This record gives sequence, C-alpha cells and structure tokens, in this order.
Amino acid sequence: MKKLLVALSIASLFTGSTLANETEIVAEDPIGNGVVIEGAKGQYSFRGEIVNPTCIIKDAYKKVTLPTVWANELETDSKKTDFSIDLNGCSPFFDENNLASKSVSIRFDAAENTLENGLLKNQVGTEPTGTESNVYLKVTQGELNVLSNGVSVQPKVLDKGEFSFNFSVEYAKGDEGNVRPGIVSAVLPFTVIYK
Repeated sequence: MKKLLVALSIASLFTGSTLANETEIVAEDPIGNGVVIEGAKGQYSFRGEIVNPTCIIKDAYKKVTLPTVWANELETDSKKTDFSIDLNGCSPFFDENNLASKSVSIRFDAAENTLENGLLKNQVGTEPTGTESNVYLKVTQGELNVLSNGVSVQPKVLDKGEFSFNFSVEYAKGDEGNVRPGIVSAVLPFTVIYK
C-alpha cells in the first residue's frame, strides 16, 4: 500500500534554510491517489419488545390416548381418562393500567369443534386411514362438562409458580343409534387466561 509522506518544515521563505527539527505525518492511502470516494449507503433499523412474563405450558401439544373399548360397552358405561394441563414459571401479569392479575385459568377454544350439547366432535376425517365412529368425546372437570355453554374452568389464585388443571375425557354416545366401531380423534385448543 502506498503511503503519502507529508513533511512539515518551518523554513525561511527567503533563504531556503530549514530548521533542524522536522515533523512527519504518515497517512494510509488505500487507493494510492489520496482521494476519498463515498460509495453506496445503508441504514439498519432495530426493534424489540418487552412483554409480561407468562406461565409456561408443560408439553403444550400433548397426545392423550383413550383405551380401546368394545362398542357395546358404551351402551352402558364409559370409563374416564384423566389428563392435566400443567403450568410453571408463573408470575403476576400486569395489564395496561399496571394492575397485577390475581388468578390464572384455562379457556378452551373449541367452539368450531363442539356440538351444542358440549360434546367434542369426532374429527377422524383428518386421519390418513381408519373408519370414523359415530362416538364423540366429553371433557369434564369433576362432574362439569367444560365445553358446555356457560361453564368455565375454575381459576386458581396466582400465588405460586406452578399449577395443574386436572380434567377427564371419555367417549360419549350421540343420538345416531347404535355405536359404530371406528376411530375417534379430536383436537382441543386452549388458552391460558389471567384475571
């Protein structure tokens, strides 16, 4: 890389004499001609967001397996299969007025998948193989059908970091007559709610 040598000398204009001390300034010149040329310009933007800490759902996409049963068993009885929605890392949630929430609960977002009587539709149509049964699913908390209109999940006081909401699911016979053997499959979306 070429360098420009700039010699600063204090000399007499008339005699041409030079002082004993000279100062040299050496500057880098990448091109070699001493000319600085500006090229393309750019601009970066930065954006972030600060949000409230919320509960973490343990195993948010859990698969619950119900037992295989005889079709005639559903005419008289249906055994419940227990499952839970488990939360951890919970802390008070502050709203836009900086007021802390006092409880946490679960809201099921299954309106499109639910019949008027609160039974979860059989969605086996999404299965690659198998024959659809005319049986539905009933989701309960204790004895309450949590998918029925007007029924909500009992909230829990937000006073600790971990919570478990316990539920049960069972086969439920519809009004289509005799139970037809086949696969029963459904999806139950939900949201964690703070109040």
